[in-house]
Amino acid sequence: MSITRRVNVRSLTLQITIFGIVIIAAACVDMGMIKGFAGMEPTGHETDALLIAIGVLIIIIAAFGCFGAWKESPKLLYIAEAQHYTSDPPTQIVTFAYISKLTQKRNWSWAGLTMFVGCLIIIILLELSVGIAAAALRPQIESTLKSQLRASFIKNKSTKEEDSTYREFWDRVQTSLECCGITGPDNYGASEPRINPSFSCCPNDGTDHSAEIKRSNCLSDGKYYKEGCEDKVLGTIHSAGMTVIVCGILFCFLEVAGIVLALWLAHSIKTQGKSRETA
Repeated sequence: MSITRRVNVRSLTLQITIFGIVIIAAACVDMGMIKGFAGMEPTGHETDALLIAIGVLIIIIAAFGCFGAWKESPKLLYIAEAQHYTSDPPTQIVTFAYISKLTQKRNWSWAGLTMFVGCLIIIILLELSVGIAAAALRPQIESTLKSQLRASFIKNKSTKEEDSTYREFWDRVQTSLECCGITGPDNYGASEPRINPSFSCCPNDGTDHSAEIKRSNCLSDGKYYKEGCEDKVLGTIHSAGMTVIVCGILFCFLEVAGIVLALWLAHSIKTQGKSRETA
């Protein structure tokens, strides 16, 4: 077997591992943002949790592929490729049993390869379908988040001092995103109870005055953040979701390359083994 091929597979599995880590990181960031901006209500975490689990599985699978290339074991390579696309435990059992039976033979027939690759293509299409469905559900998640933000803002205005959970939540959002209210500072006085904007709506004036003086100056001068938080929150969540989707699409292309190269290497190993027997 060519050393270059083996090195190429190891390099590719390393790239797959990196992409797995990137997917996990992107999903964690997206989940953290949704949790942070969900108005104290859980929503839309299931897809990210599934992506994190898939990312962990991808790293394990890449390790199988790298070890198979290092040991020149076609069985490990076939199992690594099968694990990429069989996340359901019963399917894994059937697939592994079938692969084990095939790898006990001295040759992997072209008919078997064609069938195996065909199955992988079908599973990739199913994977893409699931990804497209997840992307289609994204607007629904953002719409739910929008409703929860508005509901939490009303609770922020009407909450009692002893129950400051929603007030702390909105103070954190307004400070971190430099925004005020849902669509602007006027939201605080637009409906009952009519109150002044929170001090977290005031930008840092760079002075050493006490918080009370800073708040008084901000209220008297009306120096609030003019932008509302709704658009900023939804924009941030949308950007995080698009990052996850783009990472998933790029990784699908890398998976296809990994399938082709791993099968090529496994076939080369089998061919060399047959050549040694006939020599």
